[in-house]
Amino acid sequence: MASHSHSLSGDQQNWSFAKPAPRYQHTRAFSIDDDRLPAWRDSLLSRSHKPPQKTDPNQTFELFPTFPTEVRLNIWRFTCFPRLVEIKVVKTVHVPEENCSFKAFHNTTQLPATFSVCKESRAVVLAHYKRCFGSIMRADLAPSTIYFNPSVDTLFFRSNGSTMTNQHALKDFIEHAYNSKCGHERLDMDLVQRIAISHRARTRSVDLAELAPHLSFLPALREFTIVAERYEGPYRSQVVLKEPAPDDPEIRILRRWMDIHFPHNLMKWNFRPWGVDRKRDMVLRVMEADYENMYPPPPLARRPMTVVKGKVEKLGKEKEKEKVVDVGVAAVDDWSRDLMRSLDLLAVQ
Repeated sequence: MASHSHSLSGDQQNWSFAKPAPRYQHTRAFSIDDDRLPAWRDSLLSRSHKPPQKTDPNQTFELFPTFPTEVRLNIWRFTCFPRLVEIKVVKTVHVPEENCSFKAFHNTTQLPATFSVCKESRAVVLAHYKRCFGSIMRADLAPSTIYFNPSVDTLFFRSNGSTMTNQHALKDFIEHAYNSKCGHERLDMDLVQRIAISHRARTRSVDLAELAPHLSFLPALREFTIVAERYEGPYRSQVVLKEPAPDDPEIRILRRWMDIHFPHNLMKWNFRPWGVDRKRDMVLRVMEADYENMYPPPPLARRPMTVVKGKVEKLGKEKEKEKVVDVGVAAVDDWSRDLMRSLDLLAVQ
């Protein structure tokens, strides 16, 4: 029997069903730098998060925690910058038992960074933002999920690839806000002070005249903006407003219509709490769309894709990982810039 075992190969000699499984016993705790760690230590460290990169000393401000409480609270308040809260139509929600339907909406606009800095900053900004535009009677189907600051934020209805303008989304948003048949009345419509709609500069401006009766359902409205979009923004971007060139002929046409025809159409509608003086005092603007990246990217974002010879393939993990690191660094830089701007505003006052 022994001679037979010597005739086996090396691999077969190491094979034994009767060999018991080893029992591991930790004799003492060890740190990540312990020399007794196995050889896969380097592999484990390489897969872990990279250490934070060094920050430029000119962009650090370590004295902030030592400020008086009222000064810190004012700084957090100054970070509540005006936003374009982009409203998108998700789908039509049907209620079979009531034989009616209404539109469901959502937004992808980023919240201010102070929502996630610390408990103190979040407590301060939550006093200025409110979850709005949910249903009064059907909170199960249309809850209030959109954080909105009525004093500075603007509701924005953006164009998409299939339509030249998005005024129909604004009409749906207002009409379905008062869907009495379905027992659906959208909350907080009386808080909206600013509305902006995306518009292709080459479309006929007179098409916007039909918006006048719908705007009369917003009693607090005091500013209406047309945003000229010349192209679609990149993926993971959001719209910001900028002043257009004064000599742009398409912008001049829109401004002429805003100054003459739009107020004339508003004056035709005298119902609701609006008065003639209120309509005359409303600010009408024409702005141009610009785009900035969102840091961090919106949740549930798709992985980056690339097209190679007609086939859609996912980018490599290494490239994707490098892109995430760059986004994180940019987020830190962006927040540092906002904080320094807040300090400058505080110093001016």
